[in-house]
Amino acid sequence: MLLSERAERAARHAALPRWVLVADAGLRCGLPAARAREIVDAPHLTRLPGTEAHVRGLMNLRGRPLTVFGLAGVLQGDGQDADTDVSGGTRTGKPQVVVVQEGDRLVGFLVDAVLAVAPAAVNADARLPAGVDPRSVAGMCEHDGEMFLGLDASGLVRSLFD
Repeated sequence: MLLSERAERAARHAALPRWVLVADAGLRCGLPAARAREIVDAPHLTRLPGTEAHVRGLMNLRGRPLTVFGLAGVLQGDGQDADTDVSGGTRTGKPQVVVVQEGDRLVGFLVDAVLAVAPAAVNADARLPAGVDPRSVAGMCEHDGEMFLGLDASGLVRSLFD
């Protein structure tokens, strides 16, 4: 491969949107890296009485209360049990919270695992998995041969507060 071809390929690669790739309840998703402020191990969450199942609770983020939502529950809107994945198995491992900023709002998304930060193109015409709210999805993306939901941070946060 010629040097100019490598440079051209590197430039195309650099122009792709970057994603924080996560897994939650059997879903593989990407949150826009430009909106992710930080990733923390999930602390103790204080449950909020009378809220929907996808509202996992409040956490303390350096003295500031942060509402934490279960990402899969938000996307699927099914109020699934917080400790069970979509295949019916019990969740394992140490969950993490991805803190996302949209405008002046900070929200946390509880996920089973953060997998990588990687660039990927969005295919807005690709078919979404059944049961996923399309208002929160930019399209399907591919990384290392595996498909994931590329999420639209604005639509995702808006769906929580509208």
